[in-house]
Amino acid sequence: MKSGLITVDRHGNILYYNIAAQEILGKSVENSYGKPLESIMPGCSEVLESCKEENIPEARSELSIKDNQENNAKVLGLSCFPITDNHGQFLGHGLIFQDITKIKARQEKLQLIDRLAALGEMAAGLAHEIRNPLASISGAAEYLGHADLVLPEGMRLVEIIRKETERLSRLTSTFLLYGRPERKKAESIPVQEEILSILALLQQRKHLSRAKVDIDIPKDLRLTADPHMFRQVMLNLLLNAFQALPGEDGKISISGANSGPDVRIKIKDNGQGMEPDIQKRIFDPFFTTKPEGTGLGLSIVHRIITELGGQITLQSQPGNGTSFFISFPKLSHKAETPQ
Repeated sequence: MKSGLITVDRHGNILYYNIAAQEILGKSVENSYGKPLESIMPGCSEVLESCKEENIPEARSELSIKDNQENNAKVLGLSCFPITDNHGQFLGHGLIFQDITKIKARQEKLQLIDRLAALGEMAAGLAHEIRNPLASISGAAEYLGHADLVLPEGMRLVEIIRKETERLSRLTSTFLLYGRPERKKAESIPVQEEILSILALLQQRKHLSRAKVDIDIPKDLRLTADPHMFRQVMLNLLLNAFQALPGEDGKISISGANSGPDVRIKIKDNGQGMEPDIQKRIFDPFFTTKPEGTGLGLSIVHRIITELGGQITLQSQPGNGTSFFISFPKLSHKAETPQ
């Protein structure tokens, strides 16, 4: 990993930077001699202030700066040290830093997987505990409705109980799907055919926005996995894309291709997009921006893809739609294969 080096005088103005610093920070550092370090690394003044005027390197810090070339944030790992002359007179500071953006992303991904797995176990346990008394309530309501034990004006309340227990039963089934995705036999899945089937199903739902759907997937593109799990992933992602569309001129594009040992699929919509704080939480269980949502759809997607040994990422900007990138191994080693 490349290490950038910048030295500054006692006022924080740049005296020197090495080639690695220029490669990490880009054009913003060019011809910056004599300029305040704060102008190219906003927030670094706090790091310098915390670096005591002693010949002892400070503890490592992290600094997030805007990457103008890629229009996103870059995370730097920093170490600061004081610079003195032969007499111990303080002259300025030195900063050694590395671009740890990818490392931080991997750490956050692993933390998310661990957190979702723990929540999944809890959700599955709660679902099992709820199902038994729920079945009793549902059975009692059915008996009351058919045994003439309730006055006619009370039947409306019995019907409410029956409908609400059905709703809770569906919700507990969703909890179980998220907590412990059921693994069946792995099969060879024709990706294009499966997605066309799901689209035909979704287009029957009258409450969904109409959209122009472009598909760029080879007919012979296949992967080996549990077809039920793959179908659940695609159904949730495509449903999410339809729900995000504007009222008119909605567009969804779906592409897929082989990429080494993986099959990669991209689903893009031209909906309203997402703010960065929403993107960070979009796979969290029970997080939703929809009034009628449970917040489990994309959590289940993430959970199943992880179970299949794949990955999912997204790109989104407010007003410019959202793209989901899914990578499946052509042969899911985590799925049970036929004997």
